[in-house]
Amino acid sequence: MLEELKAKYTSENTVSVEFMDTVTIEPVYEAENLMTLSEMRTALQANQGGSTTYTVVAGDTFYGIAYANDMSMSDLEALNPGIDINRLMVGDVLNVKELTPVLSVQTVEEVTYTQSIPCPVEEVEDSSMYVGETRTITQGVEGQEEVNATVTYVNGQETERTVNSTTTLQEPTTTVKAVGTKEKPRTASSGSYQWPIYGRITSYFGGRYIFGSYSYHSGIDISASYGAAVCAADGGTVTYAGYRGSYGNLVVITHDMKVIEEICHRVAILDHGRVAEEGTVEEVFSRPRTEAGRRLVYPDGVPEELLRQNWAQGGGRVIRVAFNGGTAYQPLIASLAIDCGVKANILGADTRNIGGRAFGTMLLGLPEDEGQAAKALAYITSQKDITVEEVPDYHE
Repeated sequence: MLEELKAKYTSENTVSVEFMDTVTIEPVYEAENLMTLSEMRTALQANQGGSTTYTVVAGDTFYGIAYANDMSMSDLEALNPGIDINRLMVGDVLNVKELTPVLSVQTVEEVTYTQSIPCPVEEVEDSSMYVGETRTITQGVEGQEEVNATVTYVNGQETERTVNSTTTLQEPTTTVKAVGTKEKPRTASSGSYQWPIYGRITSYFGGRYIFGSYSYHSGIDISASYGAAVCAADGGTVTYAGYRGSYGNLVVITHDMKVIEEICHRVAILDHGRVAEEGTVEEVFSRPRTEAGRRLVYPDGVPEELLRQNWAQGGGRVIRVAFNGGTAYQPLIASLAIDCGVKANILGADTRNIGGRAFGTMLLGLPEDEGQAAKALAYITSQKDITVEEVPDYHE
């Protein structure tokens, strides 16, 4: 039975296994209250209670944390009396229930795995950009290394990892990033909105019944005294000032694109007065579907000279790979070379932060050999949260 308890935590990589407590087997003379093997196994695996901690990460919810730790919401609340369950912040440390059997098992494994090597970053000052703004000029490619490590587990949970050796399989390339040096004017968007005027909201955003009919209200109405000063909610550029229909006197202020990326949840793209495309910010910025959307998201387009150069150097088709949040920094090109033996040429790359998530695009020149190109396309399109589209080539 004791060997069965150990076997529960062992694998082909296990080099040692032992109980955390001293275990001895001694004969006893007892005629009554004897346990069966099954009852003894259940008693030794029973939870002793206790607690440990968990650090909140982006996307966590109180319910999700409770479910992942096999706890009820009330149990988790009881262990964290000072936490507001509706206002979790990244970095908050919560007490969670720790499942600790009466007899704990420690195992040691010798493992070999590959991991990415971060790209070194080179910063280049750009006087055309404001202080605090950054732009990726060249997105580097993460390298990969093979790691041999000794890992210690207690009851199947990792408690210690010692790296014995590392072997570089592919060196990372440098990411070149432009950083702004120009001071922001007072009228620049800050990304922080204020109320334009103090007053009572008389009509909210959304559907409303007014003047005898139901209509959709695309803003909010705030009542105030006649002549009260109205302030801009944030800095920006005045793109319209005048009289417009039911609005009356109207001032339209357009905020910087960075504010749209970081704050807005949905966006609509207007092209010559009509809505060309709309959706969530993530959808529009990672997968623009219309020409107007592509002009907004990729303002520099794809330089024809760059495509001609790719063809002249023996490259094949060119594709744009969009990383749709959460995968923008995965070592895609390194994995492609290692897993498939296919090398792709990075023609350009850019990444941006939208709503706290990483999004990026990369232009890749595929091999001229159609078999290799098809292999690369199949591998890339199979990756999670990645969209691929082919861009026109220029062979003339």
